Amino acid sequence: MKKILLKIGVALSVPLFGGALNIAETNNVVVFGDSLSDVGYYNNLANIWQQKQQKPWPKTIDGKNLKQPTFSTPVINAIWSQKLDKLAGIKLTTNNLNTPKMNAESGAVVVDEISQGNNYAAGGATTTCDGISVDGVYTPPPIGPSQSENCEINKYNQIDSYLSQHDNQANPNTVYLIWGGANNAFILLSKVASGTISPEEASKGMVDAANDIIKDIEYLQSKGAEKLIVLALPNLKITPAMTDDGKEPDGQTAQLAQQMSNAFNNKLKVGLSDSSDVIFLRDDLNFFDKIVTHKRITVNDKEYLFNDVTQSACDFAGDNSLSCVPKDGTEKYLFADTVHPTNHAQQALAEYIYRNGISKFSSDT
Repeated sequence: MKKILLKIGVALSVPLFGGALNIAETNNVVVFGDSLSDVGYYNNLANIWQQKQQKPWPKTIDGKNLKQPTFSTPVINAIWSQKLDKLAGIKLTTNNLNTPKMNAESGAVVVDEISQGNNYAAGGATTTCDGISVDGVYTPPPIGPSQSENCEINKYNQIDSYLSQHDNQANPNTVYLIWGGANNAFILLSKVASGTISPEEASKGMVDAANDIIKDIEYLQSKGAEKLIVLALPNLKITPAMTDDGKEPDGQTAQLAQQMSNAFNNKLKVGLSDSSDVIFLRDDLNFFDKIVTHKRITVNDKEYLFNDVTQSACDFAGDNSLSCVPKDGTEKYLFADTVHPTNHAQQALAEYIYRNGISKFSSDT
């Protein structure tokens, strides 16, 4: 169990070491979250990589372009939130205006170009001050303001960054989407592996993470938000990080990951059940589980087939998909690395999130 869990930090951290919707304005959908939604928050990573690793940043499979700094296989518009542009006319670009200043302590400027878009998600982000980072080089902003911690990075949280750019008010006609909690789980699992906490404490930590998301929703509502979407965690048990790249699908690590995912999702279900303003995507279609079981999924009458649902496409060894370019023929894998979906899976995910979430608000957006 410890062997598998200790790989998680490498997989999730930045690899610097070692029918159309008629939306008139792009700010009608706003995203907060982590690497699962990040469309290029740290847009200077290619230069930092080349400085630190003394080797070029990976190119796309065709060799024509540098891979974009997103966590998926290297195809243009690879992340689900980017795919909404072609799918529904919703263009989501990164917002890194309020980047944590501690990222520049070592002289590594991870944001080369300031972007004031509508997607605040940043790889490594959690619901707390404790994100997955590399000291002095990469420090992700928390998703929302911490209710229990007093830390320097709290003032850079994504939700307050949005509010500070919008007169401290949310727009009742904007759809706000939050997807977080995965990095909380990976940090807690690493602590279990090191013996710092017990499995029971890890599950409780996921309940706390769900409470953070619930408070984020209430905070946005207090500022005027009336259209909110919260995504549940997928069953982390099925990821290559938890199964040692498919070798131990029912091992101790995988079982604990499932318990933690359930604890998080169950708390969200209860905490969000009384709000008519919130759509909770509890994976009612068993999105990832169904793909793993059947190697296919149908979303909006379109079938997506998968060749491999247990291993990572990045050299089959779980290199971080931020900098890894998979071999040819691996695009129909489910996982790009040990935790992030491939471009192929991202397309199905975009359909799922749009059809079951965003489109529900489209009539009056």
